[in-house]
Amino acid sequence: MNEAEKIPREAYLIANPTAGRGHGLARLIDLENAIRERGIETHRVLDPDSRAVIARKLRSESDTRRRVLVVIGGDGTVNALVNDGPTAPICHYASGTENLFSRAFGTPKNPEAMADWILGSRESSMDLGEFRVESTDGSVSQTKRFALMLGFGFDAAVVNRHHAKRVGRSSGTTSRLAYFGPLAHEAWHYDFPAVRMTWTDDSGESRSSEGTTAIVFNFDCYALGLKFAPGASPFDGNLDTVRFERRGSIRAGLYLAMVASGIHVKLKSVGLDRMREIRLEAVEKPVPVQMDGDPAGWLEPGHPWHVRCVPAVCPVLVGP
Repeated sequence: MNEAEKIPREAYLIANPTAGRGHGLARLIDLENAIRERGIETHRVLDPDSRAVIARKLRSESDTRRRVLVVIGGDGTVNALVNDGPTAPICHYASGTENLFSRAFGTPKNPEAMADWILGSRESSMDLGEFRVESTDGSVSQTKRFALMLGFGFDAAVVNRHHAKRVGRSSGTTSRLAYFGPLAHEAWHYDFPAVRMTWTDDSGESRSSEGTTAIVFNFDCYALGLKFAPGASPFDGNLDTVRFERRGSIRAGLYLAMVASGIHVKLKSVGLDRMREIRLEAVEKPVPVQMDGDPAGWLEPGHPWHVRCVPAVCPVLVGP
């Protein structure tokens, strides 16, 4: 393919107008104008139904190499798109609160620079995580995919409380500061029920452990700039897990401080592992779950979640 054939012909702008304290629509318009000035046709996609229609349309086409899907919103909008099974490459123009996906790929915040980034980027394929929820009869009741992470326990409780406060406001928007209230509340009130993790290591040996919080990472990024799983990569065919064994509000605060300083990796009560598949189950009580920074339900006793890495399944744009 020559250089002209690599340049996108169409850009589908997958936008959440309320993301990032309501700035999503303004950022959509600015980027739309910048992309059009570079000779690329644009299409606005502003609701889930339209997004699903576009995903089906592109899946039915044999050649999507000159189309791109640009998410203008937060990490939740990215998650919704990857669950549509995109066949054209995606990228993220940050317009949410944390914007972890955008940060991981280094996409610019300026619309003119972002338009140039899209023109100069190349296509690759990244891994996704996938979870299946098992019913009492052994059948699968739910299957979804995640781009960034899947968290069980304390961190998910914080996400749930933050989400409830966010949707309770008329604007539905948020900022980083809004996390501290839910964090303090859950550190004091959360019960820290146990989560059991079971997996097979590289030698073929079955392993099992328990913790009060377990997070499965596809990327090495997290809210507030925390690095729970250094070295996690969406291009290695694996998932990285971090588990915290001890319970209690004081211990939770100490764990967070140690993650912030990067020394949690040396603690005996913190486990870091890398695997392709893992089974998680609630030992006695239901455990909250978050996916890519949004609530994802509950891990119920007797209903284990099976999590696996789906290698190189999602087309993405990678910067020049």
